[in-house]
Amino acid sequence: DGMVNVIVGENGAGKSTLVKIVAGAVQKDAGTIAIDGERVDISDPHHAQRLGIAVIYQEFSLLPELSIAENIFLGREAVRALPGVVDFKKMRALTDELLASLGLNVPSTTPVRELTNPQRQMVEIAKALSQGAKILLMDEPSAVLTEAELVSLYRAIDRLKERGVAIVYISHRLDDVFRVADRITVLKDGQLVGSMEAGKTNPDAVVAMMVGREIDYAQTPRDESAAQKTIMEVRGYSRGNAVRQVSFQLRTGEILGLAGLVGSGRTELARLIFGADRKDSGELIFEGKKVEVRRPSDAIRLGIGLLPEDRKTEGLLLEMSVKSNVCLAGQSHFQRFGILNGRRETRTAEQFVKNMRIRTPSVDQLAMFLSGGTQQKVVLAKWLATECKVVILDEPTRGIDVGARAEIYQILRDLRDRGYAIVVISSDLPEVVRLCDRTLVMYKGRIVKELSRQEATVETLLAYSVGHFAQEGNGHANGQH
Repeated sequence: DGMVNVIVGENGAGKSTLVKIVAGAVQKDAGTIAIDGERVDISDPHHAQRLGIAVIYQEFSLLPELSIAENIFLGREAVRALPGVVDFKKMRALTDELLASLGLNVPSTTPVRELTNPQRQMVEIAKALSQGAKILLMDEPSAVLTEAELVSLYRAIDRLKERGVAIVYISHRLDDVFRVADRITVLKDGQLVGSMEAGKTNPDAVVAMMVGREIDYAQTPRDESAAQKTIMEVRGYSRGNAVRQVSFQLRTGEILGLAGLVGSGRTELARLIFGADRKDSGELIFEGKKVEVRRPSDAIRLGIGLLPEDRKTEGLLLEMSVKSNVCLAGQSHFQRFGILNGRRETRTAEQFVKNMRIRTPSVDQLAMFLSGGTQQKVVLAKWLATECKVVILDEPTRGIDVGARAEIYQILRDLRDRGYAIVVISSDLPEVVRLCDRTLVMYKGRIVKELSRQEATVETLLAYSVGHFAQEGNGHANGQH
Protein backbone atom coordinates (compact mmCIF):
# COMPACT_ATOMS: atom_id res chain seq x y z
CA ASP A 1 0.00 0.00 0.00
CA GLY A 2 1.07 3.57 -0.66
CA MET A 3 3.66 2.42 -3.22
CA VAL A 4 4.17 3.37 -6.85
CA ASN A 5 5.19 0.59 -9.22
CA VAL A 6 6.15 2.08 -12.58
CA ILE A 7 5.89 -0.23 -15.60
CA VAL A 8 8.20 0.68 -18.46
CA GLY A 9 8.87 -0.78 -21.90
CA GLU A 10 8.98 0.16 -25.57
CA ASN A 11 5.81 0.66 -27.62
CA GLY A 12 4.17 -2.74 -27.97
CA ALA A 13 5.83 -4.24 -24.89
CA GLY A 14 2.41 -5.07 -23.41
CA LYS A 15 2.04 -2.30 -20.81
CA SER A 16 -1.45 -1.11 -21.77
CA THR A 17 -2.73 -4.67 -22.30
CA LEU A 18 -1.65 -5.53 -18.77
CA VAL A 19 -3.57 -2.54 -17.39
CA LYS A 20 -6.68 -3.54 -19.37
CA ILE A 21 -6.54 -7.06 -17.90
CA VAL A 22 -6.36 -5.74 -14.32
CA ALA A 23 -9.12 -3.21 -15.11
CA GLY A 24 -11.41 -5.98 -16.39
CA ALA A 25 -11.55 -4.56 -19.92
CA VAL A 26 -9.68 -7.55 -21.40
CA GLN A 27 -9.87 -11.18 -20.24
CA LYS A 28 -6.56 -12.90 -19.49
CA ASP A 29 -5.70 -16.23 -21.15
CA ALA A 30 -3.78 -17.52 -18.13
CA GLY A 31 -2.29 -16.49 -14.79
CA THR A 32 -3.63 -15.28 -11.45
CA ILE A 33 -4.44 -11.93 -9.86
CA ALA A 34 -4.42 -11.59 -6.07
CA ILE A 35 -5.68 -8.61 -4.04
CA ASP A 36 -4.83 -8.50 -0.33
CA GLY A 37 -3.56 -12.07 -0.67
CA GLU A 38 -6.85 -13.36 -2.09
CA ARG A 39 -7.06 -14.71 -5.62
CA VAL A 40 -9.64 -12.93 -7.79
CA ASP A 41 -10.94 -13.39 -11.33
CA ILE A 42 -11.88 -9.96 -12.65
CA SER A 43 -14.85 -10.43 -14.95
CA ASP A 44 -15.52 -6.87 -16.15
CA PRO A 45 -14.78 -3.19 -15.33
CA HIS A 46 -17.66 -3.01 -12.79
CA HIS A 47 -16.21 -6.00 -10.93
CA ALA A 48 -12.77 -4.30 -10.92
CA GLN A 49 -14.39 -1.15 -9.50
CA ARG A 50 -16.06 -3.15 -6.71
CA LEU A 51 -12.65 -4.61 -5.86
CA GLY A 52 -11.27 -1.06 -5.45
CA ILE A 53 -9.44 -0.86 -8.80
CA ALA A 54 -9.68 2.33 -10.89
CA VAL A 55 -7.98 3.39 -14.12
CA ILE A 56 -6.91 6.86 -15.24
CA TYR A 57 -6.54 6.61 -19.02
CA GLN A 58 -4.75 9.09 -21.29
CA GLU A 59 -8.07 10.05 -22.89
CA PHE A 60 -10.29 11.57 -20.22
CA SER A 61 -13.77 10.10 -19.79
CA LEU A 62 -15.44 13.21 -18.31
CA LEU A 63 -18.52 14.90 -19.79
CA PRO A 64 -17.45 18.49 -20.62
CA GLU A 65 -20.84 20.17 -20.19
CA LEU A 66 -21.44 18.83 -16.67
CA SER A 67 -19.91 20.33 -13.52
CA ILE A 68 -17.07 18.66 -11.62
CA ALA A 69 -19.47 17.45 -8.89
CA GLU A 70 -21.93 16.05 -11.45
CA ASN A 71 -19.12 14.19 -13.22
CA ILE A 72 -17.77 12.69 -10.02
CA PHE A 73 -21.15 11.42 -8.81
CA LEU A 74 -22.66 10.60 -12.20
CA GLY A 75 -25.17 7.73 -11.88
CA ARG A 76 -24.45 7.11 -8.20
CA GLU A 77 -27.30 6.71 -5.72
CA ALA A 78 -25.22 7.48 -2.63
CA VAL A 79 -26.00 11.18 -2.61
CA ARG A 80 -29.79 11.00 -3.02
CA ALA A 81 -31.72 12.69 -0.17
CA LEU A 82 -35.00 10.98 -1.12
CA PRO A 83 -35.81 8.54 -3.93
CA GLY A 84 -35.60 10.55 -7.16
CA VAL A 85 -34.19 13.66 -5.42
CA VAL A 86 -30.47 14.45 -5.66
CA ASP A 87 -28.86 16.17 -2.69
CA PHE A 88 -26.76 18.66 -4.69
CA LYS A 89 -25.55 20.42 -1.56
CA LYS A 90 -24.09 17.21 -0.14
CA MET A 91 -22.66 16.29 -3.53
CA ARG A 92 -20.86 19.65 -3.83
CA ALA A 93 -19.56 19.48 -0.25
CA LEU A 94 -18.11 15.98 -0.78
CA THR A 95 -16.55 17.10 -4.06
CA ASP A 96 -14.99 20.24 -2.55
CA GLU A 97 -13.49 18.11 0.21
CA LEU A 98 -12.04 15.61 -2.30
CA LEU A 99 -10.59 18.32 -4.56
CA ALA A 100 -8.99 20.11 -1.59
CA SER A 101 -7.35 16.85 -0.49
CA LEU A 102 -5.72 16.63 -3.94
CA GLY A 103 -4.65 20.27 -3.89
CA LEU A 104 -7.13 21.38 -6.58
CA ASN A 105 -8.73 24.67 -5.56
CA VAL A 106 -11.53 24.93 -8.09
CA PRO A 107 -15.26 25.25 -7.19
CA SER A 108 -17.13 21.93 -7.61
CA THR A 109 -19.75 23.77 -9.72
CA THR A 110 -17.22 24.54 -12.48
CA PRO A 111 -18.09 22.94 -15.87
CA VAL A 112 -15.38 20.44 -16.90
CA ARG A 113 -14.94 22.17 -20.29
CA GLU A 114 -13.39 25.15 -18.47
CA LEU A 115 -10.64 23.03 -16.86
CA THR A 116 -7.05 22.57 -18.02
CA ASN A 117 -5.69 19.08 -18.78
CA PRO A 118 -4.04 18.63 -15.36
CA GLN A 119 -7.21 19.82 -13.61
CA ARG A 120 -9.25 17.26 -15.57
CA GLN A 121 -6.77 14.62 -14.52
CA MET A 122 -7.25 15.59 -10.86
CA VAL A 123 -11.03 15.29 -11.32
CA GLU A 124 -10.53 11.77 -12.78
CA ILE A 125 -8.43 10.88 -9.71
CA ALA A 126 -11.04 12.43 -7.37
CA LYS A 127 -13.75 10.38 -9.10
CA ALA A 128 -11.74 7.19 -8.57
CA LEU A 129 -11.22 8.02 -4.87
CA SER A 130 -14.94 8.77 -4.41
CA GLN A 131 -15.62 5.25 -5.69
CA GLY A 132 -13.39 3.85 -2.95
CA ALA A 133 -10.36 3.05 -5.13
CA LYS A 134 -7.48 1.40 -3.28
CA ILE A 135 -5.50 0.51 -6.42
CA LEU A 136 -5.02 3.20 -9.08
CA LEU A 137 -3.77 2.31 -12.55
CA MET A 138 -2.40 5.33 -14.45
CA ASP A 139 -1.73 4.77 -18.16
CA GLU A 140 0.75 7.38 -19.46
CA PRO A 141 -0.72 10.13 -17.22
CA SER A 142 2.03 12.59 -18.13
CA ALA A 143 1.55 12.35 -21.91
CA VAL A 144 -0.93 15.26 -22.10
CA LEU A 145 0.85 17.50 -19.58
CA THR A 146 3.47 20.22 -19.97
CA GLU A 147 6.55 20.40 -17.73
CA ALA A 148 4.89 22.89 -15.39
CA GLU A 149 1.69 20.85 -15.20
CA LEU A 150 3.59 17.70 -14.25
CA VAL A 151 4.39 19.22 -10.86
CA SER A 152 0.72 19.09 -9.82
CA LEU A 153 0.49 15.44 -10.91
CA TYR A 154 3.55 14.52 -8.83
CA ARG A 155 2.07 16.34 -5.81
CA ALA A 156 -1.20 14.46 -6.21
CA ILE A 157 0.67 11.14 -6.36
CA ASP A 158 2.48 12.00 -3.12
CA ARG A 159 -0.90 12.72 -1.48
CA LEU A 160 -2.36 9.45 -2.77
CA LYS A 161 0.59 7.53 -1.33
CA GLU A 162 -0.03 9.16 2.06
CA ARG A 163 -3.62 7.87 1.88
CA GLY A 164 -2.32 4.34 1.33
CA VAL A 165 -3.42 4.10 -2.32
CA ALA A 166 -1.31 1.63 -4.34
CA ILE A 167 -0.42 3.02 -7.77
CA VAL A 168 0.57 1.24 -10.97
CA TYR A 169 2.02 3.94 -13.24
CA ILE A 170 2.80 3.32 -16.91
CA SER A 171 5.31 5.56 -18.59
CA HIS A 172 8.06 5.59 -21.18
CA ARG A 173 9.64 8.82 -19.89
CA LEU A 174 12.59 8.19 -17.65
CA ASP A 175 12.44 11.58 -15.92
CA ASP A 176 8.89 10.62 -14.94
CA VAL A 177 9.89 7.14 -13.86
CA PHE A 178 12.62 8.13 -11.43
CA ARG A 179 10.51 10.95 -9.99
CA VAL A 180 7.53 8.81 -8.94
CA ALA A 181 8.69 5.19 -8.72
CA ASP A 182 9.24 3.10 -5.61
CA ARG A 183 9.63 0.05 -7.84
CA ILE A 184 10.36 -0.19 -11.58
CA THR A 185 9.09 -3.13 -13.64
CA VAL A 186 10.38 -3.64 -17.19
CA LEU A 187 8.34 -5.39 -19.91
CA LYS A 188 9.61 -6.40 -23.35
CA ASP A 189 7.63 -8.20 -26.05
CA GLY A 190 4.86 -9.00 -23.56
CA GLN A 191 7.20 -10.59 -21.02
CA LEU A 192 8.59 -9.51 -17.67
CA VAL A 193 12.29 -8.68 -17.98
CA GLY A 194 12.79 -7.65 -14.35
CA SER A 195 11.52 -5.66 -11.39
CA MET A 196 13.69 -3.71 -8.94
CA GLU A 197 13.61 -0.96 -6.36
CA ALA A 198 14.00 2.45 -8.00
CA GLY A 199 16.75 3.44 -5.58
CA LYS A 200 18.86 0.44 -6.58
CA THR A 201 18.99 1.05 -10.32
CA ASN A 202 19.73 3.85 -12.81
CA PRO A 203 18.48 5.07 -16.20
CA ASP A 204 21.23 3.31 -18.19
CA ALA A 205 20.36 -0.05 -16.63
CA VAL A 206 16.64 0.45 -17.28
CA VAL A 207 17.25 1.38 -20.94
CA ALA A 208 19.46 -1.71 -21.38
CA MET A 209 16.68 -3.91 -19.97
CA MET A 210 14.05 -2.29 -22.21
CA VAL A 211 16.17 -2.89 -25.32
CA GLY A 212 17.82 -6.22 -24.52
CA ARG A 213 21.41 -6.38 -25.65
CA GLU A 214 20.97 -9.20 -28.12
CA ILE A 215 19.89 -6.89 -30.96
CA ASP A 216 22.23 -6.90 -33.94
CA TYR A 217 20.77 -5.83 -37.26
CA ALA A 218 22.67 -5.70 -40.50
CA GLN A 219 22.84 -2.24 -42.01
CA THR A 220 23.05 -1.73 -45.72
CA PRO A 221 25.32 1.22 -46.46
CA ARG A 222 24.29 3.41 -49.33
CA ASP A 223 26.26 4.95 -52.13
CA GLU A 224 27.47 8.13 -50.41
CA SER A 225 28.27 9.71 -53.77
CA ALA A 226 24.54 9.96 -54.60
CA ALA A 227 23.99 13.64 -55.42
CA GLN A 228 22.50 15.25 -52.33
CA LYS A 229 20.97 18.67 -52.19
CA THR A 230 18.58 20.15 -49.65
CA ILE A 231 15.08 19.82 -51.08
CA MET A 232 13.06 20.85 -48.04
CA GLU A 233 13.77 22.87 -44.92
CA VAL A 234 11.40 23.14 -41.97
CA ARG A 235 11.98 26.21 -39.77
CA GLY A 236 10.48 26.73 -36.32
CA TYR A 237 7.33 24.60 -36.78
CA SER A 238 5.01 24.70 -33.75
CA ARG A 239 1.48 23.61 -32.88
CA GLY A 240 0.37 23.90 -29.24
CA ASN A 241 2.36 21.56 -27.03
CA ALA A 242 2.42 18.78 -29.63
CA VAL A 243 5.14 20.31 -31.85
CA ARG A 244 7.50 22.90 -30.41
CA GLN A 245 9.96 24.91 -32.51
CA VAL A 246 11.03 22.07 -34.81
CA SER A 247 13.61 22.79 -37.50
CA PHE A 248 15.42 20.38 -39.82
CA GLN A 249 16.62 19.88 -43.40
CA LEU A 250 15.79 17.02 -45.78
CA ARG A 251 18.07 16.10 -48.66
CA THR A 252 17.46 14.28 -51.92
CA GLY A 253 18.73 10.69 -52.01
CA GLU A 254 18.38 10.07 -48.29
CA ILE A 255 16.08 8.23 -45.89
CA LEU A 256 15.63 10.46 -42.85
CA GLY A 257 14.31 8.71 -39.74
CA LEU A 258 11.98 10.40 -37.27
CA ALA A 259 12.20 8.34 -34.08
CA GLY A 260 10.56 8.77 -30.72
CA LEU A 261 7.75 7.17 -28.80
CA VAL A 262 4.00 7.55 -29.24
CA GLY A 263 3.00 11.10 -28.25
CA SER A 264 6.41 12.63 -28.99
CA GLY A 265 4.95 14.75 -31.81
CA ARG A 266 6.17 12.90 -34.91
CA THR A 267 2.78 12.29 -36.55
CA GLU A 268 1.66 15.83 -35.67
CA LEU A 269 4.80 17.24 -37.34
CA ALA A 270 4.13 15.19 -40.51
CA ARG A 271 0.52 16.45 -40.62
CA LEU A 272 1.73 20.07 -40.31
CA ILE A 273 4.20 19.66 -43.18
CA PHE A 274 1.49 18.03 -45.32
CA GLY A 275 -1.06 20.77 -44.49
CA ALA A 276 -3.52 18.34 -42.84
CA ASP A 277 -3.33 20.49 -39.66
CA ARG A 278 -2.62 24.21 -39.32
CA LYS A 279 0.64 25.22 -37.68
CA ASP A 280 0.82 28.04 -35.12
CA SER A 281 4.16 29.22 -36.48
CA GLY A 282 7.05 28.25 -38.71
CA GLU A 283 7.99 28.36 -42.37
CA LEU A 284 8.72 25.82 -45.10
CA ILE A 285 11.45 26.22 -47.70
CA PHE A 286 10.93 23.87 -50.66
CA GLU A 287 13.52 23.69 -53.45
CA GLY A 288 15.00 26.97 -52.25
CA LYS A 289 11.74 28.92 -52.15
CA LYS A 290 9.57 29.87 -49.19
CA VAL A 291 6.17 28.21 -49.66
CA GLU A 292 2.83 28.18 -47.83
CA VAL A 293 1.16 24.78 -47.31
CA ARG A 294 -2.33 25.49 -45.99
CA ARG A 295 -3.98 22.26 -47.13
CA PRO A 296 -2.90 18.84 -48.48
CA SER A 297 -3.56 19.92 -52.10
CA ASP A 298 -0.79 22.55 -51.70
CA ALA A 299 1.63 19.83 -50.53
CA ILE A 300 0.66 17.53 -53.41
CA ARG A 301 1.23 20.36 -55.92
CA LEU A 302 4.74 20.90 -54.52
CA GLY A 303 5.49 17.18 -54.71
CA ILE A 304 5.05 16.04 -51.08
CA GLY A 305 3.24 12.78 -50.32
CA LEU A 306 2.16 11.41 -46.92
CA LEU A 307 1.45 7.74 -46.14
CA PRO A 308 -0.56 8.03 -42.92
CA GLU A 309 -0.25 5.66 -39.98
CA ASP A 310 -3.77 4.33 -40.48
CA ARG A 311 -3.65 3.29 -44.12
CA LYS A 312 -7.12 1.69 -44.06
CA THR A 313 -9.02 4.84 -43.08
CA GLU A 314 -6.71 7.62 -44.29
CA GLY A 315 -4.57 6.17 -47.08
CA LEU A 316 -6.91 3.93 -49.06
CA LEU A 317 -10.45 3.82 -50.36
CA LEU A 318 -11.14 0.18 -49.47
CA GLU A 319 -14.29 -0.05 -51.62
CA MET A 320 -12.37 1.01 -54.72
CA SER A 321 -10.05 -0.88 -57.05
CA VAL A 322 -6.26 -0.98 -57.02
CA LYS A 323 -6.32 1.12 -60.21
CA SER A 324 -8.56 3.83 -58.71
CA ASN A 325 -6.43 4.00 -55.56
CA VAL A 326 -3.13 4.23 -57.44
CA CYS A 327 -4.46 7.07 -59.61
CA LEU A 328 -6.36 8.83 -56.82
CA ALA A 329 -3.95 11.59 -55.72
CA GLY A 330 -2.60 12.30 -59.19
CA GLN A 331 -5.95 12.79 -60.94
CA SER A 332 -4.61 15.77 -62.91
CA HIS A 333 -2.10 13.46 -64.65
CA PHE A 334 -4.93 11.30 -65.98
CA GLN A 335 -7.28 14.04 -67.18
CA ARG A 336 -7.56 16.11 -70.29
CA PHE A 337 -10.08 18.95 -70.32
CA GLY A 338 -11.60 17.45 -67.16
CA ILE A 339 -12.14 14.01 -68.77
CA LEU A 340 -10.44 10.98 -67.19
CA ASN A 341 -8.27 8.90 -69.49
CA GLY A 342 -9.19 5.36 -68.33
CA ARG A 343 -6.66 3.64 -70.60
CA ARG A 344 -3.84 5.75 -69.22
CA GLU A 345 -5.00 4.99 -65.64
CA THR A 346 -4.96 1.26 -66.36
CA ARG A 347 -1.50 1.45 -68.00
CA THR A 348 -0.05 3.39 -65.04
CA ALA A 349 -1.59 1.06 -62.44
CA GLU A 350 -0.38 -2.07 -64.28
CA GLN A 351 3.13 -0.60 -64.46
CA PHE A 352 3.21 -0.02 -60.67
CA VAL A 353 1.73 -3.47 -59.95
CA LYS A 354 4.54 -5.03 -62.00
CA ASN A 355 7.43 -2.84 -60.74
CA MET A 356 6.46 -2.99 -57.06
CA ARG A 357 5.38 -6.64 -57.16
CA ILE A 358 1.91 -5.75 -55.85
CA ARG A 359 0.17 -9.09 -55.34
CA THR A 360 -3.29 -8.72 -56.86
CA PRO A 361 -5.25 -10.78 -59.43
CA SER A 362 -5.79 -7.59 -61.46
CA VAL A 363 -5.81 -3.80 -61.17
CA ASP A 364 -9.61 -4.04 -60.80
CA GLN A 365 -9.38 -5.95 -57.49
CA LEU A 366 -10.89 -4.03 -54.53
CA ALA A 367 -8.29 -2.74 -52.04
CA MET A 368 -10.14 -4.31 -49.07
CA PHE A 369 -9.23 -7.81 -50.25
CA LEU A 370 -5.47 -7.19 -50.25
CA SER A 371 -3.04 -8.07 -47.43
CA GLY A 372 -1.64 -5.29 -45.21
CA GLY A 373 1.72 -5.27 -46.98
CA THR A 374 0.09 -5.14 -50.42
CA GLN A 375 -2.23 -2.32 -49.32
CA GLN A 376 0.81 -0.35 -48.14
CA LYS A 377 2.48 -0.80 -51.53
CA VAL A 378 -0.69 0.52 -53.21
CA VAL A 379 -0.64 3.65 -51.01
CA LEU A 380 3.04 4.17 -51.89
CA ALA A 381 2.29 3.67 -55.59
CA LYS A 382 -0.49 6.30 -55.28
CA TRP A 383 2.08 8.93 -54.25
CA LEU A 384 4.70 7.86 -56.79
CA ALA A 385 2.02 8.23 -59.49
CA THR A 386 1.75 11.93 -58.55
CA GLU A 387 5.45 12.24 -59.43
CA CYS A 388 6.17 13.54 -55.92
CA LYS A 389 9.73 14.25 -54.78
CA VAL A 390 9.32 13.91 -50.99
CA VAL A 391 7.58 10.91 -49.43
CA ILE A 392 6.73 10.91 -45.69
CA LEU A 393 5.80 7.48 -44.30
CA ASP A 394 4.18 7.19 -40.86
CA GLU A 395 4.75 3.72 -39.34
CA PRO A 396 5.13 2.14 -42.83
CA THR A 397 5.42 -1.48 -41.65
CA ARG A 398 3.04 -1.59 -38.69
CA GLY A 399 0.90 -4.73 -38.92
CA ILE A 400 2.83 -6.06 -41.93
CA ASP A 401 4.42 -9.51 -42.09
CA VAL A 402 8.18 -10.00 -42.28
CA GLY A 403 8.31 -10.83 -46.00
CA ALA A 404 6.33 -7.78 -47.12
CA ARG A 405 8.32 -5.64 -44.69
CA ALA A 406 11.61 -6.62 -46.37
CA GLU A 407 10.09 -5.79 -49.78
CA ILE A 408 8.97 -2.34 -48.58
CA TYR A 409 12.49 -1.67 -47.23
CA GLN A 410 13.91 -2.57 -50.63
CA ILE A 411 11.42 -0.31 -52.46
CA LEU A 412 12.35 2.61 -50.16
CA ARG A 413 16.08 2.04 -50.72
CA ASP A 414 15.54 1.93 -54.49
CA LEU A 415 13.56 5.20 -54.33
CA ARG A 416 16.34 6.80 -52.27
CA ASP A 417 18.94 5.70 -54.81
CA ARG A 418 16.81 7.27 -57.55
CA GLY A 419 17.01 10.64 -55.76
CA TYR A 420 13.76 10.71 -53.78
CA ALA A 421 13.83 12.33 -50.34
CA ILE A 422 12.16 10.01 -47.84
CA VAL A 423 11.08 10.55 -44.23
CA VAL A 424 10.29 7.44 -42.19
CA ILE A 425 8.43 7.83 -38.89
CA SER A 426 8.76 4.61 -36.92
CA SER A 427 8.38 3.36 -33.35
CA ASP A 428 10.19 0.18 -34.40
CA LEU A 429 13.71 1.20 -33.38
CA PRO A 430 15.50 -1.74 -35.10
CA GLU A 431 13.71 -0.63 -38.29
CA VAL A 432 15.09 2.91 -37.92
CA VAL A 433 18.62 1.58 -37.34
CA ARG A 434 18.37 -0.72 -40.35
CA LEU A 435 16.76 1.68 -42.81
CA CYS A 436 17.70 5.29 -42.12
CA ASP A 437 20.74 7.24 -43.29
CA ARG A 438 20.22 9.94 -40.65
CA THR A 439 17.80 10.03 -37.72
CA LEU A 440 16.15 12.82 -35.71
CA VAL A 441 14.79 11.86 -32.28
CA MET A 442 11.70 13.64 -30.97
CA TYR A 443 10.75 13.95 -27.30
CA LYS A 444 7.85 16.02 -25.95
CA GLY A 445 7.35 17.86 -29.25
CA ARG A 446 10.99 18.79 -29.85
CA ILE A 447 13.90 17.36 -31.81
CA VAL A 448 16.39 16.50 -29.09
CA LYS A 449 19.07 14.73 -31.11
CA GLU A 450 20.32 14.12 -34.64
CA LEU A 451 22.19 10.86 -35.18
CA SER A 452 24.20 9.69 -38.17
CA ARG A 453 23.81 6.11 -39.43
CA GLN A 454 26.96 5.18 -37.50
CA GLU A 455 25.71 6.74 -34.23
CA ALA A 456 22.18 5.30 -34.36
CA THR A 457 21.85 2.15 -32.27
CA VAL A 458 18.64 0.82 -30.74
CA GLU A 459 20.00 1.65 -27.31
CA THR A 460 20.96 5.24 -28.17
CA LEU A 461 17.64 5.89 -29.93
CA LEU A 462 15.67 4.54 -26.99
CA ALA A 463 17.69 6.56 -24.47
CA TYR A 464 16.91 9.84 -26.29
CA SER A 465 13.29 8.76 -26.94
CA VAL A 466 12.64 8.41 -23.22
CA GLY A 467 14.40 11.67 -22.35
CA HIS A 468 17.62 10.17 -21.00
CA PHE A 469 20.35 12.46 -22.31
CA ALA A 470 22.81 11.92 -19.45
CA GLN A 471 25.19 9.94 -21.61
CA GLU A 472 26.35 13.19 -23.22
CA GLY A 473 27.53 14.33 -19.81
CA ASN A 474 25.77 17.66 -20.25
CA GLY A 475 23.49 17.45 -17.24
CA HIS A 476 20.33 17.13 -19.33
CA ALA A 477 19.31 13.85 -17.71
CA ASN A 478 15.78 15.07 -17.10
CA GLY A 479 14.96 15.86 -20.70
CA GLN A 480 15.14 19.68 -20.35
CA HIS A 481 16.65 20.21 -23.76
